[in-house]
Amino acid sequence: MHHLAAFTASLTNGTVDNNLTLANDQMLVSNAGGQAIVPYDCQILAAYALGANLTRSKIVAPSLRQITYPYITPNNQSATIPTLPGVTIYDQGYRPKLVKNEAVTIANSLAGAAPEQEWGFLWLCPRWEDAPPGVVSTVRFTGAVTGAANAWDSGALTATETLPFGRYAVVGMRAVGANLLAARLIPTDGGIRPGVLATPTLALDDGSHWRVGRFGKFIEFEQTSPPNCEFFKTAAGTTQEVYLDVVKVA
Repeated sequence: MHHLAAFTASLTNGTVDNNLTLANDQMLVSNAGGQAIVPYDCQILAAYALGANLTRSKIVAPSLRQITYPYITPNNQSATIPTLPGVTIYDQGYRPKLVKNEAVTIANSLAGAAPEQEWGFLWLCPRWEDAPPGVVSTVRFTGAVTGAANAWDSGALTATETLPFGRYAVVGMRAVGANLLAARLIPTDGGIRPGVLATPTLALDDGSHWRVGRFGKFIEFEQTSPPNCEFFKTAAGTTQEVYLDVVKVA
């Protein structure tokens, strides 16, 4: 399982190595500088950074600087998620590792003139769980979550079709909605919150990095208690679609 952490800040263009600050997070706390304090040893599965005048981006944490901080390449030099977003995926055996209770953030460098909002995301994995075997079904859910820009806002998901009674493992996810950058699931029993990059429309290809078991198991839930979802937006949005790849496990 993994936890999706979001970082953001309004930065002055033409400057280098600006630290982003942790967005509101129920599972992570931040220090006085806005860096996330990881409560467990973990690996970084993936990273993504974007901003209209972004030039380069890197992950900053004390234990990572054995030679140099890991750079996030490619990055997205715009303020929206495009089709086939260039996510930096760290392969097993080569993943950056973080130490319990250390601070981590993303540092962006910018070109241009005027200040602008910048964003970054890290997929933190304290423990990997393979997706369980079985037939994968994709279930459509809808959401109606509003809230502030550049923050996580949560709400209920409603399934388009009623699932048969039982327990399900989520092995993939896709999120769609106007002004969305990311979405993450809230397990019904608490715990870390796995998530994905979102796209503004269903017509855009999200790259399928997080589908059909490629990112292991997300969570499990009972048919009677589907998970809630958090959405991270750049501006107001009132409707969302979430597609969950599920395997029936009981």
